[in-house]
Amino acid sequence: MMKRFLVSVVCFFLIGQSYGQDSIVVLKKHFIGLGAGTSTGLGMSYRYKPSKWAIQGNFFPFYKVKKDVNELYNNEYKNTTTFLSLGLSFYRYIKFDKNIDVFGYLGNHLLVYQEKTTNYFNGQAYVEDNLNNRQYTVGVGLGFDFKLGERIVWSLSGGYGAYLKLYQKITTLQLTGETGLYYRF
Repeated sequence: MMKRFLVSVVCFFLIGQSYGQDSIVVLKKHFIGLGAGTSTGLGMSYRYKPSKWAIQGNFFPFYKVKKDVNELYNNEYKNTTTFLSLGLSFYRYIKFDKNIDVFGYLGNHLLVYQEKTTNYFNGQAYVEDNLNNRQYTVGVGLGFDFKLGERIVWSLSGGYGAYLKLYQKITTLQLTGETGLYYRF
């Protein structure tokens, strides 16, 4: 009985080894870096790649307040600028190679850009929305991960996307472009 068990275990490991050589082993699952894309988002980027499938998030917030005095009218004013880029993308790796990996992607990107001016005149505040843009982009395409050493990856991709300008309810279809530089671990 014990002999059969040992023979079964040895056969299991031998069969597993022979099939294991054909499978793709991804040693470094985590990517962190900077990304910029019309359908994947801008800013700090994190990609998780446990297998042939991967998910990526991009995030870039920016907020600026500028206070000044208009000497002509003797009043203060404040300009506020808000910029937010949020991206969530899904990847399916098609081909793995020593130096280049090929993938298809689906990118989702929400872009918010606002400018507000607050004028103070005789103690009263008057707020003006100078610019209030919101855009959602969804895109699909193909890309390449160029391995620039053991841990550095440059990602370059392009495709086609739908740009939905939420503030004007306008949709346009055009090319998309994405790039990123990552450290993988």
